[in-house]
Amino acid sequence: MLFLCYRRADTISAVDWIRDWLNARLPDGDAFMDLFDMPIGEPWRAAVRAQLPQSQAALVFIGLHWLEANWDDPTYPSRFEIELALQHG
Repeated sequence: MLFLCYRRADTISAVDWIRDWLNARLPDGDAFMDLFDMPIGEPWRAAVRAQLPQSQAALVFIGLHWLEANWDDPTYPSRFEIELALQHG
């Protein structure tokens, strides 16, 4: 499985297209994008904690406004995903 990490403010439409493209080509259609692939009603952080460690790789999409994010905030979603990915190698 591939975990897709992105900022919704920057790259959501491109990542959605890439997810569809990957899912059409991966054996099990295993590209995880939180917005579309989370179980309904599951809290976002719980879904990320469940999916990211199972992934073979995390693809981080950097958009034009990447540096405008609040990266100092440890609860910032993209920071949380990247830190979790690094923890799981």
